[in-house]
Amino acid sequence: MEKEWWAAVEKELGRLEEQGHRFVAFEGAFRNRDQIQLISFQTYNEAVKFCNRNAWVPDEEDQMREGNYHIHLTENLAAELKWQMHGIVPSVTPQTDIVRELSAIPNFSINLTGDLRALYRLAAGRTELMDGVRLIVPSEEAARFHVVRHQHQDQGGLIYELGHSATITFSSESLSDCKQVMLQDDWIKHESKREIREVLIACEYKGKRFEIDDEGFPIGACGKVISSRYIDGNDTEYNTDFVKMDEPIKEQYAVFVKLLPDIGRVTFLDEQLAPCTVEAAFKCQRLYFCSEMDEALLGKLTVQHPSNDDQHHHAQRQRGRQSG
Repeated sequence: MEKEWWAAVEKELGRLEEQGHRFVAFEGAFRNRDQIQLISFQTYNEAVKFCNRNAWVPDEEDQMREGNYHIHLTENLAAELKWQMHGIVPSVTPQTDIVRELSAIPNFSINLTGDLRALYRLAAGRTELMDGVRLIVPSEEAARFHVVRHQHQDQGGLIYELGHSATITFSSESLSDCKQVMLQDDWIKHESKREIREVLIACEYKGKRFEIDDEGFPIGACGKVISSRYIDGNDTEYNTDFVKMDEPIKEQYAVFVKLLPDIGRVTFLDEQLAPCTVEAAFKCQRLYFCSEMDEALLGKLTVQHPSNDDQHHHAQRQRGRQSG
């Protein structure tokens, strides 16, 4: 029965890949076949939104419990099943080649030592989510600005995630116009002490599809919150500017990376796993992402750890780019 179940899952994953459903979400441990239910999505954002909205659900006693959701790439999970069912060990690229590829990317740095297992997975042909940093000047990236109303019910500090909603109320290419709208918005003045309201200004980056989450923050690398105004339960008003538009800031990214074996090059992927440039790199929420490999399979992979020389050459290249 167990082999039949694994075979059915493998067939389903193949069908989903053919239909362009590149991500699957499930709750609990994948090996618990009595409970697993694969829910498929075409984009990573769709999968994250689903997990966010279902992380807190009522149980039979109408009590709130946290959903233990995971997001896998359909192709990664299918590759893992090939190992689990058929013992097929993937071909492996030396890690040092991957380190050199990642180190040579201009104006972008990836944490190469933060998760060596991520390098193992890249070496084995898996698509991986890796942390990176990019230096940008907000005023040079800005396309326009948005005023956003965000509110949520105060649950006494017990469950912050519940009851959030956000709406864009005004958009303009002028930051000063948006600030004027934000400062004149009397919507935040209300009598309920159980509801928290704030007005945000979000900057939309050039060439991005702008979208906000339930807290009013831009999703992915489409923009950044730069200002906030809210009134607390004691009627004290707070106005905060988070970003100086003409000063460089470090943007933290989590991006999909894959090694293309036919050309031996590392490429970035967007939320639909299509190849993209570094400038279009997609910033992801890694809270639910899962790409672990079976320990027995890890033991069969022959890969090379990045040497001190590789790290030294990477540092030299970084200094050379900065001085240039």
